[in-house]
Amino acid sequence: MRRWGIEWRWLVSMVVVLSSLGVALGSSGGIALAAGTTYTSCVQASSFPTDLANVTSGSATFTFPADCTLDLTSSLAVAAGVSITVDGAGLVLDGQTQTFDIMKINDTLGNPSSLTLDDVTVTHGQNGITDSGNGALITLTDSTVSDNSGDGIHANGVTGSNGEDVNVGLAGGFGGPGGAGGAVTLMNSTVNDNGASGITVNGGTGGAGGGGGLGGPDRVGGAGGNGGNGGA
Repeated sequence: MRRWGIEWRWLVSMVVVLSSLGVALGSSGGIALAAGTTYTSCVQASSFPTDLANVTSGSATFTFPADCTLDLTSSLAVAAGVSITVDGAGLVLDGQTQTFDIMKINDTLGNPSSLTLDDVTVTHGQNGITDSGNGALITLTDSTVSDNSGDGIHANGVTGSNGEDVNVGLAGGFGGPGGAGGAVTLMNSTVNDNGASGITVNGGTGGAGGGGGLGGPDRVGGAGGNGGNGGA
């Protein structure tokens, strides 16, 4: 009984230590890391693409040691509705081949994301940073977006949904509004030497109006509805 008491006290002590380090025990018995992390070496920071993709809600801050370079082979994905901060300390996100977007914000209509980069260089991608078209908030501080084959930052709104067609002599339904363009803030940052535009931010085009119904013997068919306005 004394032995079991000692082992039980040891287990309780370990749980307390883990909790104080911000680590929670999952229901399966595994260890679930808190959102975001502080990397202690550039080798450890190579897990950043996976760590970022695992953030699917709330906010997370990723802190890097000085002067790391991540040679990427695919886009870094930012989920819908999350707030991501990258404290880079000279971090370079290098797409190498200019064939994919370096950072891709996958927000949805009504559920925009927020991305803040501090002391980060985004280079050699297709677009440097792309928003899927739903009003992301993009903030760059002491950062550079350059040498991408497309736009440095591409944050246009999406096209609105089309209006419904009708089958009787009435006007078709109105098209849905386009998505809002993203909001981009630069503080002591540079977006230059990209192949297309530096920053592209436009509201989405309104959806097409629905088709009017056919008129009866004494009626003229209704006109299609107007497309909605694009977001700001």
